[in-house]
Amino acid sequence: MLSQLKMIRQISITPPLIKMALSAAIMVVPSALAAEPTRDCADCPEMIIVPPGTFEMGADDDTGRTAPVHTVTIAAPFAVSRAEITVDQYTAFVDATGLEDGPSCYGRDATGARANVAGASWHSPGIAQSGTHPVVCVSFADVTAYVTWLSARTGKRYRLLSEAEWEYAARAGTDTNWYWGDKQAQACDYANGPGTYPCDDGYADTAPVGSFKPNAFGLHDMLGNVWEWVADCWHPTYHGAPSDGSAWIEEDGCSIRTVRGQGFGASNTEMSAAGRSADPVGYRGIGLGFRVARDVTVDAR
Repeated sequence: MLSQLKMIRQISITPPLIKMALSAAIMVVPSALAAEPTRDCADCPEMIIVPPGTFEMGADDDTGRTAPVHTVTIAAPFAVSRAEITVDQYTAFVDATGLEDGPSCYGRDATGARANVAGASWHSPGIAQSGTHPVVCVSFADVTAYVTWLSARTGKRYRLLSEAEWEYAARAGTDTNWYWGDKQAQACDYANGPGTYPCDDGYADTAPVGSFKPNAFGLHDMLGNVWEWVADCWHPTYHGAPSDGSAWIEEDGCSIRTVRGQGFGASNTEMSAAGRSADPVGYRGIGLGFRVARDVTVDAR
């Protein structure tokens, strides 16, 4: 069933080749970039405080799913994990909570074909990974349980990023297709992305987090490596989207959530600061992981 839902995503949500006529420009460029990372515990992710600011979210494309471009104001600072949550960090959570594995993970079968593989899991995803690789094969419930555990352990409010926070953090003051500029040939300096780019990033699947250059905020792998769960329910366009950076969530919940960041197998058109897609909340795949946010108070800065 999950593989069927994944196929639905690929057919109905992922667009054909689109022209990213990006008009998203930062209106208020943050004054402080690349803050020093901090860590709340030995097994906690390194966090970087992202300053408040205002930006233009989205892009004009042929499908409309990144439109309309709209102004979003992030009124308060928030912390973002420097990289995607790693296998080691997730292991500490599972060891502490006893969370059971899911029944399967969408990846590759014994023949190398894309399939929902029974018995595959975050610790045995079917691709080569070490403790410093991004954890994959995690559902929305899994990552929600992780941030709940991390909050209880540290006494601070950890959570998933909203979609607006994610794009703001990814752009890091830029208005270009990618946070390194508009030159596709530079992609392999900054991202583990599509193999169709005119460069070699050196990885067929996931890469250890932080293997590539960060953006101006000091955040690694905001594009490429793995897709990342965010808090928002999936909406096919930005019509009616919040302007305050909060997560766009339906009162009665939702069965499909937004994912951002574009993984190692993303298409050329998906991998951009504005690119977005979605997955069913129960989906687990070798190209999907997450990073976390943490609320910041004035006294904690």
